[in-house]
Amino acid sequence: MASLVANAAVDMTDWNFNDIKNGSITTHSSFKYAISGADGHHFYQFTGSGLTYDANFKLTGGTVTGLKVVDDHGDTLYTLSGFTMAATLLKTTIGNGDSTGAFEGAAFGDNDTLTGSDHDDVLVGFAGQNVINGGAGDDIIDATKGTLDRVSGGDGDDTVFAGLLIGSIDGGAGYDNVVWNINTSYPLNLSSLFGNIERFTLLGGPNYFFRADDSFISANMSMTIDASALKSNARVYFDGKAEKDGSYEFIGSAGRDRFWSGDANDTFDMTTGGVDRVHGGAGTNTYFFGATLTADDRIDGTGGYDQLFLDGDYSAGLTFDSHTMRGVDVAALAAGHSYSLTLNDGNVAAGDTFTLLSLQLKGSDTVTFDGSAETDGTFTLSDGYGNDTLLGGQGNDQFISVGGTDVITGNAGDDLISFTNGAFDATDTVNGGAGTDELDLLGDYTDGVVFGANTVRGV
Repeated sequence: MASLVANAAVDMTDWNFNDIKNGSITTHSSFKYAISGADGHHFYQFTGSGLTYDANFKLTGGTVTGLKVVDDHGDTLYTLSGFTMAATLLKTTIGNGDSTGAFEGAAFGDNDTLTGSDHDDVLVGFAGQNVINGGAGDDIIDATKGTLDRVSGGDGDDTVFAGLLIGSIDGGAGYDNVVWNINTSYPLNLSSLFGNIERFTLLGGPNYFFRADDSFISANMSMTIDASALKSNARVYFDGKAEKDGSYEFIGSAGRDRFWSGDANDTFDMTTGGVDRVHGGAGTNTYFFGATLTADDRIDGTGGYDQLFLDGDYSAGLTFDSHTMRGVDVAALAAGHSYSLTLNDGNVAAGDTFTLLSLQLKGSDTVTFDGSAETDGTFTLSDGYGNDTLLGGQGNDQFISVGGTDVITGNAGDDLISFTNGAFDATDTVNGGAGTDELDLLGDYTDGVVFGANTVRGV
């Protein structure tokens, strides 16, 4: 049961054995073996019992049970105690510069306690049930090899590599990241045993299955679940719908993701692609799909005010399935691309209003929006500065045109069609369709507009 206590930055992946190998032996008694490091700044004191030596004062027998490292000012950098190692193995380790990792294998692996310093440490837990305390500083902690390890990051921005059998992680103060590189076929339950963590980063996989309860995120705190490094064969399932007062930011993989959020305001970044299903909770949720939204994706806004952001080339056309989008209140289109979107009647619930925001689109961008399948919801549709086409449904829809040569069709319902900033001219086409429709021309028209035969109908 080894115990490491660090007073200065320690790196458990590099014990500096080359410095020991090339140093000078200063003490060689039956209980102490001391070496002055080659760099002249570090002094290594090995303690034990029954230590014996050859004519060159190299170890030939006995047992080593401790190590103390001090600097050239006499300050202790770290101590390691509570282990048992054959002195001959230490001799071999020094001779090899510990290139084989023999020192760690012999010193650790039996329910160890690792205590970092106030600086940036690298701490590695080996086999057994370990207790690892990072202390202050931006620490890197490897807890992938142990069983039910208890990890405390302490102050600083820490990174913890977690294994499948991790016991608990408390990130402490700072921005703390837990990195997983595992493959799960059954749910890992996340609770208050994982506290003060700001980010989960998923590597390797390809399968991850998490279920989190309300205590997983502290009140008014946020957690990022980042699967963006996973490839197209990944399947990520994260059920966070029990969360009441903390928020999630999900970053999807290139594979198949399924994310549920809780009652707070959550964010879904699905721009990496794949076939995804995202389920927002009761809060105000935001869904970023970039250029990757397809009819096979599923967006369930559930409750709250939910927003979809698209930023990519959809000019080839995207026809929504009835399940592609539900419960979304607003879709915003980013400039620099053209869009052709056709909605299904199932995308807007009865009595709900769906808003399309295209005001950012430039003159070279176009938007075609076809909502003609909608029977019991309504639209508020705005276009951009290009040549756009907007088709409403059967409800009382609103249209806002800001420029370009536009085609606007109200279809059934009592529709309101507005042209702002004097944008209307004879090249536009307005067809109000059935119902009592209104055309509003906002701006300066003192120069006059000469209507063509098809400029305005059904209004």
